[in-house]
Amino acid sequence: MPKLKTKPYEVSNALVALGRGLTVEILEEVIKRGEIARDSCTKNDPPSTPGLVAWSASVRSLRDLLIPHGWERNDDQNFSTVVSPDKDVAIAIATGNEGTGDETRESNTKYARGAATQAAIEENRFLNSLFAPQSEETSKIRRATWVLLKRRARNGDTVYAELSLPAKMTKDGFVESWDTRIILEPILIDPSVILEDDSTEEIDVPVIRKAN
Repeated sequence: MPKLKTKPYEVSNALVALGRGLTVEILEEVIKRGEIARDSCTKNDPPSTPGLVAWSASVRSLRDLLIPHGWERNDDQNFSTVVSPDKDVAIAIATGNEGTGDETRESNTKYARGAATQAAIEENRFLNSLFAPQSEETSKIRRATWVLLKRRARNGDTVYAELSLPAKMTKDGFVESWDTRIILEPILIDPSVILEDDSTEEIDVPVIRKAN
């Protein structure tokens, strides 16, 4: 079972521990800006546009708001994140399933992820297995990658979100378990335009499996 952070003081303390400048207010602003970008689309846009636009605006906003606090953007392997000043933490953004932001339900990514996400999860698992102080070998660019997971309610007026540390991905690319889940309060959105989209919101290197 994942470690849950749900009470306001637990959430705030957990975010502070992850990196300088990271707050609930910043995450809420990131989500709002992403949804405003989504709502700027119309039915004349291609079906994949709203999800891609929302993800792109969210990533840009996360960087805009955290870089002044010493964070850095990173796009290695087309996996877009923002990295903490001490380079120990990275944050990506993804769309979640119906359990996202609900401590009573299991959360998963809504869409399949690629090889870059798988590599990040393997790194997370490696770091969680280190109980002794890091040696010179294990301290080389070891970074825990968290995911700001979000879902918009069907009525369009609320976004549920959590900042969670992925621990396991299925063979077909869905993140299915988490080491820690930091649950945010529901975020109210002005549903000026409500659109359904079936896009994968993040550019990620696809998983290519070898034939037997």
